[in-house]
Parts: sequence; structure tokens; C-alpha cells
Amino acid sequence: MRGIKKINNNFALCLDSNGVEMIAYGRGIGFGQFPREVDLEKLDATYYHVDPQLIAMIAEMDDRVFRIAQEVIRYAQKISGKPIPSNFAFSLTDHIQFAIERQRKNIQVKMPFAYEIENLYETEFQIGDYALRRLREELKVYLPKEEATGIALHFINNYQQYTAETATTEFEELLEQVLLLVEERQGLFIDRESYDCYRFSMHLRYFMKRAGEAALYTGNGEDELYGHMKADYPDIYGTMTAVQGYLEKTLDIQCSTEEQLYLMIHINRLCAKEDCHRQ
Repeated sequence: MRGIKKINNNFALCLDSNGVEMIAYGRGIGFGQFPREVDLEKLDATYYHVDPQLIAMIAEMDDRVFRIAQEVIRYAQKISGKPIPSNFAFSLTDHIQFAIERQRKNIQVKMPFAYEIENLYETEFQIGDYALRRLREELKVYLPKEEATGIALHFINNYQQYTAETATTEFEELLEQVLLLVEERQGLFIDRESYDCYRFSMHLRYFMKRAGEAALYTGNGEDELYGHMKADYPDIYGTMTAVQGYLEKTLDIQCSTEEQLYLMIHINRLCAKEDCHRQ
């Protein structure tokens, strides 16, 4: 196997014996000069057909969280009997890392439909609960029970991906309008091929899914944090209100304080990345 580029200490972009590009994972395979031959005995896993936009995210992944994500996927396959693509480990790792990041910043996300998820999707909720337990045992990270619902939803969304061409087309049009709004308000250019744009699009897709199922976050939840974000990031707040107005008009919904806060967090995260260039 020919290693052609280091991603981080444990991931490398490689060519297999047939010259097919893939990502190899193993402790320490990213060390040394590239290109070079990679010792097959050091490999733990290989991943094909990985979206190039994911490379930047993989480079930033916490290897400890990634290993737990792999373990959670194996557990999910065992108890659900449903196929889960191996590349799902990357998005699950990103989801868990973002949950940990929110906890460190004392951002609590309330899910009023948690009871329904726990009772209607018992297997997926069990998977989420298992993930929280492994995080406690391995990393001493104590996420609230609500995050089990978030992880359960991540698996549910994997099983129920949008397949209708019309739905995909409508989403792409809505995403482009949102990105244009953000660019106009922030005075920047967003690389549509970057992973950060891809991640933002995934969060917007989940937002649309919740809107379609009338399951948007509701309640008084995070008024204090909302106030801080509004005061500390007035430009992001202004951009969020523009995006909020567009989404409410287009989707015929009402965004709660929690949803507005979530939009602010993701817009700020997107605009803070190097892939966004000031005009």
C-alpha cells in the first residue's frame, strides 16, 4: 500500500494495490515522510469513497473519540441488525465532539421530543445511551441524558436519508440561498467545497427535517446564553435574524429561541473558519 499524504498522526491518504485511493487508519501511520510504503500490519481499518470534504474534519478528530465511535457502531450493528456504512464513523465522531464542545461551553440543548425518541426508537436510544456510557468510562466525559437522544437521531437520520430527487433539489436551493445571505451579511466568501460548508449543510438539513416533522426545539431554554451571544456577536446575530426570516418564510415555521441560538452557533462556527475569505 502506497501512502501519498499524511492527514494526521493516525490517518493517511493511500493507494491500494489496484491504485484506488482510500484512507488508511492505524496508530502512528501518519508519522514519517510521504510518499512512502505503509506497513499493512499497522492498519486498523481502511475507508473507501470518502468525500474529499471530510479530509479537513478527519485531520482534527480526537482519536479517542473516533475509537469510541467505532465501538458504538459495532454495538449498533449488533443490536439493530441494520447496515451502517463504515464512513459513518467520521460523522458520528464529529457529532460527539461537538456535543463535548457544547458541554465545555455550558451550552445545553433541550429536546422536547426526547420522550418520543426514547419510546418510539428504543434501539437507537439504547445506542445513544451506550455511547454516553462509553464516554464516561473511557474519557470521564459526562454528557447529559439529552445527548443520548441526539446520538439516536444521528443514527435515525442515517437510516432515513433523503432519497427523493425533488427533496434534494429543494434543499440545495435553500442551502445556496442561506449561504448567499451569510456571505452578504458577513462580507465574505464561503468555499462550497470545504468540509466546514459541508458540515453546515448537514446541520441545516437536520433543521429542515425537524421543521418538516414539527419537532423544532421549543421552550425558554437558553435565554441567558442567547442574550450573551446577541450582545457579544451582534454581526452574527444580525446574520442569524436574516437567515431566520428566510427559513420561516420558506418553510412556514416559527423558530424558537433555542433554534435561533443553534443557528447563531453554527453560523459563527462557519464564519470563523479559514475556508471563509473576507471580500
